[in-house]
Amino acid sequence: MRRVGAIVALAAYAALLLRATLLRGGAMAGFDLFTYFYPTKQFALDSLRRGVLPLWNPLIFFGAPFLANIQMGVLYPPNLVFLLSDFAHAVALSQWLHLTLGGAGMYALCRMVWRLGHLPSLAGAMAFAGGGFFGAHMGHLNQVHAGVWLPWIALAQFSLARGLGAADTALTRHAVVASGGWIAAGGAAVALQLSAGHTQEAYYSILSLALLALGFTVLPPRWAPDRRAHLPAFALVVANGALLAAAQLVPTVELSGLSYRQGGVALEEAVAFGVERTYLLESLLPTFWSLPAQEVTGYVGVTALALAAAAVASRARRTVVALMALALFSVTLTLGAYTPLFPLLHRWLPLFGSFRAPGRWLLVSSFALAGLAAHGLDALHGRETAVARERAARRFALTAAAIGGGIVLAAWRSELVHAVHWLPHSRVAVLWLGAALGTVALALAAVSMHAWWPRAALVAGLGVELVFASREMEYNRPITPELYRTPPEVTASVGSSPMGDGAPVRVLSLAVEERLDPERLRRAVPDGDGERRRYTAMAEVLRPDLGMAYGLPTIDGYDGGLLPLKSFATLKALLVGGEETAVPHYTLAPQAPARPDARLFGSLGVRFLLTDGRAGPPGTGWRALDSAPGVAEVYENADVAPRAFVVRDVIAEPAPERTVALLRTLDLRRSAVIERPVAGLGNDLPRSDAPSGVPARVTSYAAGSIEIDASGPGLLVMTETFYPGWRATVDGAAAPIVRADLHFRGVPLAAGSHRVRLWYDPLSFKVGVALAVLAIVLNLALLWRARPYLRRR
Repeated sequence: MRRVGAIVALAAYAALLLRATLLRGGAMAGFDLFTYFYPTKQFALDSLRRGVLPLWNPLIFFGAPFLANIQMGVLYPPNLVFLLSDFAHAVALSQWLHLTLGGAGMYALCRMVWRLGHLPSLAGAMAFAGGGFFGAHMGHLNQVHAGVWLPWIALAQFSLARGLGAADTALTRHAVVASGGWIAAGGAAVALQLSAGHTQEAYYSILSLALLALGFTVLPPRWAPDRRAHLPAFALVVANGALLAAAQLVPTVELSGLSYRQGGVALEEAVAFGVERTYLLESLLPTFWSLPAQEVTGYVGVTALALAAAAVASRARRTVVALMALALFSVTLTLGAYTPLFPLLHRWLPLFGSFRAPGRWLLVSSFALAGLAAHGLDALHGRETAVARERAARRFALTAAAIGGGIVLAAWRSELVHAVHWLPHSRVAVLWLGAALGTVALALAAVSMHAWWPRAALVAGLGVELVFASREMEYNRPITPELYRTPPEVTASVGSSPMGDGAPVRVLSLAVEERLDPERLRRAVPDGDGERRRYTAMAEVLRPDLGMAYGLPTIDGYDGGLLPLKSFATLKALLVGGEETAVPHYTLAPQAPARPDARLFGSLGVRFLLTDGRAGPPGTGWRALDSAPGVAEVYENADVAPRAFVVRDVIAEPAPERTVALLRTLDLRRSAVIERPVAGLGNDLPRSDAPSGVPARVTSYAAGSIEIDASGPGLLVMTETFYPGWRATVDGAAAPIVRADLHFRGVPLAAGSHRVRLWYDPLSFKVGVALAVLAIVLNLALLWRARPYLRRR
């Protein structure tokens, strides 16, 4: 009954945190939520409602894999909640569900593995689920969805270690069969975390649990004393989870090998969005009236930190020591460039260098500190003798005094030497001090009086503190749901009217919402506050991915993960022009020239151009649509090439850098560059005499399938992304697809008229599905064999 009550309490607590959206009907806001997750979720849902699995996305980067981009979470079962309601309400419901799941996992871990009391377990759950990390990242759906599974994986891994250790020898057949339920449960939790869509948090979680398993192998805890069981338990759970998630992981591994992040990111980029050492306290403690940057917020509450001090002051359990070490390790890594540990791991630890934003280690520190808080409150239970309780009280008071003295000394030194002012506003410091003193007083009362009510008051105080701290979170400053429901006015001008060959037109936005004419924006949005105008401006300039929500394809895109492809990043030098180096993960708006080449972009199928008007007209070849509604200036390209055409002048050049230089000199409608010679392609005509590309007619166009009527001889060029898994037939016979102009597809054609069909049929997805089905069968067999042992529990 207590477990049910705890889950109900955690669900109510999560609803209170999300009061402005879940309870009052506002729409959750956030730059990434609005410009990235909203359009991608709309695209996925539109596909699923048509009964199509979204394997390919034709709407950004000239087309890109969709399911293989793990951030999309296509195979993550809880995302089905987005089918139940419109986006604004589904987001609130989804995040409430995940906060409840995260809290329930932490509660179960504390109760079932660490054998802590009901109230301490509830305190740990509240500190984990209601802390600053999830609050700050509420608009990053995939980070929240992945992070909440960390305690569930720990629960299964530690329970499995205990089960394996109960046998005479760890990993005997009997032990594995008897622990089959925990192997399956742990694998399911790992698979859910991996498919949730944030590999960085999954990597940090798995790495942290590996370190705990290694630590418990050296110093085994009382709840799982067989040191031989911990590393095998970790390996079984992670391997099972990876196999269950293979339908997602195998395509993602293929994409990662073709991503601009192939081989990892440079150290200078990897340390971006780390915690400033002078603002460490503001990252680890709530500031109530303001927030640090989103990526460096990770508080669990002053009350929770004081309770963690109680855990440290108690007789050192090995679990407490392990959690202390994990907290210190993760907080150190959040500092990024300020610690030599981060560059060392970036260089030597596999996959560590694939990620940016060290501040995301705050997920792990939140987990460790919440666990310490639960242990600290449990240490105040007063089970020992009066003498032992008195000693515990003295240790706790001394520890709290030492920590407080250290903070005061650091503050005094900062003022004395006129260093950077890293302390917050005085009213925040007063609240910190009040919460700390209140926690100490209640903790001493709990120890000395041997009563339950001081511990209950500590749990209530922690909840009140975290709810109050959440008041400045972005999700508690909602926007109107209409911004998610009503298309911007600009879509009336650039709506998906076909090019005449069956393929939709492309729209390119080089507008930046901050540069829009404020008077024009004010006239477009006469009512509403600054936040509404800000999000309306984002919609009106079609921030690169927002076109996805309205079915408008672009050549640009915004991902922040595995995309863009390395080939697009190379081609970007041609799109940006000039001598400056194109930044792969930036959109084109801040990089492209003020007067883009109309013929070049027309060759790539761009018919409409959006600008903010600050740099004047975009130049020749662009015609202003004066009647266009909205706040952005809209221009039409008078000379747009068809989506597919046949060229005779074909040049072989294997080096990408030389290919870019060559493409700057070529007319892309007359000539094409391929990686290596292909029999039957190429001619002896001087390039200037090569005939213009012969238009091909697109007779059918869908996300993963295209049909074209074309005449050879020559190379059929489609300004669509070249990627493994695309297949082609010419007149029903299998035909090769070659890479053309660095990033596009080409199909060699013989003389005569042809019917060409292309479709996306990735082998990586088929292999992944086969492995996942095999894993499901094995897990069902394991559960069937383990059923006698499951009944006994």
